Amino acid sequence: MTLTKIKPVVIITVAVITAILIILIFGILATKEKTPKQNQTNTTQNQSKKSIKLPQAKNFDDELVKLKSSLPLQGPNYSVKFNGSLNIILAEVKANSAQEYLDTKTKIEEYIKSEEVDNICALNIFWVVKASPEVRNAIDVNDTLTTGCPVVPPKN
Repeated sequence: MTLTKIKPVVIITVAVITAILIILIFGILATKEKTPKQNQTNTTQNQSKKSIKLPQAKNFDDELVKLKSSLPLQGPNYSVKFNGSLNIILAEVKANSAQEYLDTKTKIEEYIKSEEVDNICALNIFWVVKASPEVRNAIDVNDTLTTGCPVVPPKN
């Protein structure tokens, strides 16, 4: 081959290789822009792990201290635990009937009062009914509150 015949082939080959490199470089840059930087990922994860403590009644902490050493409570169809990141007490009750739920809830409330809790309403317990839709519908909405407590606890 003569130089005049090789020159166009070399120019085309160099142009193709250059075009491929440019496409690869833009592809890599585009991928990096879509991928969050490590710093941004850590910030997002840290924000999702932050506590969202709910405000509670003035004497919540005083009453919680009396009960906290007994938590979590575990029974055959219930559990009661303190969620520190939300600052709430969760009582989960599994029931096959509305009456079973009420009996278990009463048993839990009696136990809490036996721990020398003076104001069970200050604990603002979140009652979670783990039951079929039929059972949940049979339970009066007021029975999902701690017995004798107002719908909204007083802010002292």
